[in-house]
Amino acid sequence: MQHRLFLRALLGLLLLVLHRLYSTRNAAHQPEQPASSLHPQPHLRPWASAPFVARKTASQGLPFAEYAGVLEQSENDPREHRLIRLPNNLVVACVRDPDASTAAAVLSVNIGSLANPPELPGLAHFLEHMLFMGTEKYPGENEYTQFLANNSGTHNAFTSDTQTTYYFGIPNGALDGALDRFSRFFIDPLLAPGGVDREVRAVDSEYKGNLRSDGWRMMHLVAALADPAHPYSRFRIGSLESLRDAARERGLDPRDEVAALHARYYSADIMKLAIVGNYSTDQLVEWAVDKFSGVPSKGDTRPPHSGHPLGPATLGQTVHFETIADHHILSLQFALPELKAMYRADPRHYIMSLLSRDGPGSLLAFLKAQGWATSIHGHSGDSEGFSILPVDLTLTPTGLAHYTDVLRALFAYVRMLEHHGPQKWIHDELRTIDDLQHRFLDKSEALDWAMYLAGAGHNEHMDPAHFLTKDTLLRDFDAGAVAGVLRLLRPENSLILVGAQAHSGVRCELEEKYFGTRYHVAGLPAGLVGDRPADWRVPYGFHLPARNGFLPQSTAVVTAKAPAADVAPAPTLLRRTNATELWFKQDDQFAAPRGDIRVHIKVANRPSAAAAAVAARILDYSVNEVLRGELYAASRAGLGYSVTVSKSAVTIDASGFSDRLPHLVETIVRRLRSFKVPAHTFNTGLTETRQYYQNQHYVQPYRQLAGLSTNLGYAASLPLSALEAAVDRVAIGDVQALMDAAFEQARTTVLVAGNFNEADALAVGASVESILGAQPLPGYLAAANRAVAYEPGHFLVQQRALDAGTPNSAARTTVYLGHAASAKERTVAHVLARLLHEPFFDQLRTKEQLGYIVGAGGSDFVGGRAVVSLVVQGEANPAFLALRVQRFLRDFRQHL
Repeated sequence: MQHRLFLRALLGLLLLVLHRLYSTRNAAHQPEQPASSLHPQPHLRPWASAPFVARKTASQGLPFAEYAGVLEQSENDPREHRLIRLPNNLVVACVRDPDASTAAAVLSVNIGSLANPPELPGLAHFLEHMLFMGTEKYPGENEYTQFLANNSGTHNAFTSDTQTTYYFGIPNGALDGALDRFSRFFIDPLLAPGGVDREVRAVDSEYKGNLRSDGWRMMHLVAALADPAHPYSRFRIGSLESLRDAARERGLDPRDEVAALHARYYSADIMKLAIVGNYSTDQLVEWAVDKFSGVPSKGDTRPPHSGHPLGPATLGQTVHFETIADHHILSLQFALPELKAMYRADPRHYIMSLLSRDGPGSLLAFLKAQGWATSIHGHSGDSEGFSILPVDLTLTPTGLAHYTDVLRALFAYVRMLEHHGPQKWIHDELRTIDDLQHRFLDKSEALDWAMYLAGAGHNEHMDPAHFLTKDTLLRDFDAGAVAGVLRLLRPENSLILVGAQAHSGVRCELEEKYFGTRYHVAGLPAGLVGDRPADWRVPYGFHLPARNGFLPQSTAVVTAKAPAADVAPAPTLLRRTNATELWFKQDDQFAAPRGDIRVHIKVANRPSAAAAAVAARILDYSVNEVLRGELYAASRAGLGYSVTVSKSAVTIDASGFSDRLPHLVETIVRRLRSFKVPAHTFNTGLTETRQYYQNQHYVQPYRQLAGLSTNLGYAASLPLSALEAAVDRVAIGDVQALMDAAFEQARTTVLVAGNFNEADALAVGASVESILGAQPLPGYLAAANRAVAYEPGHFLVQQRALDAGTPNSAARTTVYLGHAASAKERTVAHVLARLLHEPFFDQLRTKEQLGYIVGAGGSDFVGGRAVVSLVVQGEANPAFLALRVQRFLRDFRQHL
């Protein structure tokens, strides 16, 4: 069970921050509009007055209530949705997906780590673990997980600050049995006393596995700075000390405390359930009402949170802290009031679309030109009564030295946005893309959709009609709300964090309790408060973006759906020359204005020297950095692309609305053909590459073994040490030479698929071939990815963990099976891994408590063998871990 906080970026934090009253006024240069309050309005609770009507299930006549309004749904969504409320007030979304190959269920409880009692931090996460320890109806400790494993199912759970979410996915035929076992977690869990010590140790192992994670360290550093009276300041994950030892010191029984937490907070009234399957909605409703109406209703049990986790003593401060990995971090956490009621306008979305944008006149373009930063990210998180707007910047070493200048630039950009005021045309562009994405919906997988629905249902301000679209459609333009949030983006209304392995002139004399992060607290940098830049044009040159030229002009569909039996199984070869192959697959399944184009350009094989590999990585970075700025508008217009540059190939993948897709691909190919590496981009790429290799030392041991396994599987793989040693030997001329030579001789394969006809595909192929102008690549010059052929036998590879500070070791056993080119052998490998996973997990983690990371999986090496790998990570000697894996395999052969 992973303990995640839904971080959208490594350094994003779900901080609950100060709720203060701020007035808003109309922005300059805008038509007169009423100011919008940023305060939640408690009397607006659409759920309370929503039209739910009494009904009975079709088979057993069980009572429930059903939402009688119209759920807003894409016309392209084939799923059938029903929103019901059980007699115990548990709200359920029942979704019939006739095409789903698997079913899924997700139940989210609207309490999480903020419900931890102060004397036992981590108890909510511990409860998440203990719910899997059997129920009165199904008392076996692994009865639920074994049922899922026997039916090729998956499961997990996670605890965030305000939600604890449980889920599973399983083939449709086993949904009934899985739901019955799943429902008992919330009705009659045993919280088996015999599992207490094991699961406390599992929680502790999870905690220790994250000790070297800078994301977790930064999160708990902010908690350490928070108001100690607020639950946000408490330890979240849990450990032996915070659960077992703390309970003993107070004369408490951990099992009794976890049972009390379940009894107090796990109420049907604060639960949301989503079930997706290919059954009729009548059947899904029947199961939901029958199996989940027994969950006790205790009213709204969410704990009230008075006060604010980050008070005036914390805001307006700068905190320098030491990282484990070689990161340079600048993170600003802006204090906002709760904005859940404003989901229709979402002012944060408008603001972050501008703050994080690349391209001419943007904050990021200025910072990149100075060599100070490489990315800006932001996300928003709401809690009860509070929300935040974090802005996270990835700095270069030079940017770290100039972090105060970076801050001045950021606040100058905000000043520019305030001067121009909220622009309706920008909102309309954002809304246009949302509307098109909604209209031509790409249906998500069953588990992903159920996860979204269960989480979205917790916003009590939401109109139930928007249950399916709350986070996907932008509705109202609220200039007052946007202006109000902009007015809160002030240095004194933020907590500024600066992270690096070392800080010039700053001694980090303090230490956070749980992760040992060293830090120093100071006030705001001099000159940041008071006089703000009156002119953002000099030296910054900031301005609003131009109108988006990549927005689709047409959504006409040139294809038609074919009967299932007539769907073409593979693309057709339209054209072949000595230099180019063109393949085409017209959409005959979805009839949507979308497409995909891939251009794969094989280039002459380069030496396998480490310096060439490093140069290729820097070239890949440089190309993508330049394109990101030039094509940012495309990424905001429903078009996605990726460009991958290696020693042996250049690959372009583009997807999205078909109208402008060929133009995007041609723009990328043309740019690559004449690409010159900018000096400042090379310097940043060289630094990023050096940091990337250095930071591989801090990857968890089990992930290091995965990389080692890949290196051992391919003949041309280079060890990390060789790549690190080569970094300083690469100059900008080496990178440019690689680019200049790339298209002298090439073999290009183009695949055009989707809402196109043959003429469209031929035009794309001809354009790519004409722009490249490359001579044909002889076959003997093409690179080959050769897998190592291992003979039968036993091989042992030992490697010291690269991070000397990690408390964990790991062992990975790889069993080589038949040739990966055989579909049968690949299938056997994956089926065998499925059969292995549950008993392996149960034996080595649940019973033997050897570590938190325990798993089995199937994979293959291209051109080599299909394999099954078993991995375990824990604090024990890795030789002992490897012996236990071998013993398990020997015993499993008898079972199999």
